[in-house]
Parts: sequence; structure tokens; C-alpha cells
Amino acid sequence: MNLHKIREAAEKHTSRRGAFSAAVTALAVAVVLLINLLAAQLPEHWTQFDLTDSGIYDISATTRDYMADLEEDVVIHVLADQDSLDTRIVRFLATYEELSSHLSVEYTNPMVYPSVLTGLRCGQQYHRGHLRGHRPSGELFD
Repeated sequence: MNLHKIREAAEKHTSRRGAFSAAVTALAVAVVLLINLLAAQLPEHWTQFDLTDSGIYDISATTRDYMADLEEDVVIHVLADQDSLDTRIVRFLATYEELSSHLSVEYTNPMVYPSVLTGLRCGQQYHRGHLRGHRPSGELFD
């Protein structure tokens, strides 16, 4: 009879420990998910780091100064679907947009909207991923 009571006590202790472990694990998973969701909301310049020796993915001080001094409105037309472009290109263009209120970027898929090629006077010069901009005066530049 003593052996039976010892078994019952051991089983209760084990099930309590198992429930506690499961609760702690569920809490830890919830905390990790919450941290991940919060980190995803942070701006890219806080979460993206250029770890290359040459800093190839960083915007240079010269470019930052140029963008800050930009006085005319400039629109960069990217003749490609934004989702099909390399994320580095999209990220660089978004960074340029953040650096100047005079710069905007528009993505247009010429396969879906072929008339954009005529509007931008691209004609035969167009190739996939070609970047072309215009000033408000209508002047185009590549």
C-alpha cells in the first residue's frame, strides 16, 4: 500500500512539472513571436546593416549631400514590376526617396501597361529594368 501511495504522489508531481514546462515553453514562444513582430515594424535603416568591407550597400556621404540639395522635383520611372526586381535595387530607390522630398519613384510594368513606353518616349531603347526619369518640365534623363 505504501508503494501505491508513492506511485500516485510521483505521478502527480511529474504531471505538474510537465504542465509547468509546457506553460513556460508556450510563454517563451509567444515572447519570441511578439519580439519578431515588433522588430518587423522597425524602419529598414535600423535593421539592415552593410557588413561588406567596402561598404558597397551603404549610401555615400556625397550621395546624401546631393539628395539633400536637390531642389527640382524628379520622378524615377522604373520600367519593371517592383516584385520582379532585385530587392537591393528597390531598397536603394526607397532610401533615395527617404533622402529627398523632391524625389519620387514609380514602378510600371510595361508588359501590363505598354502605353507607358510611348509616354516616356522609350521606343526601341527600352530594356528590362531600364531606369528613366523626368523633370516637371518634361525633360527626360536616364
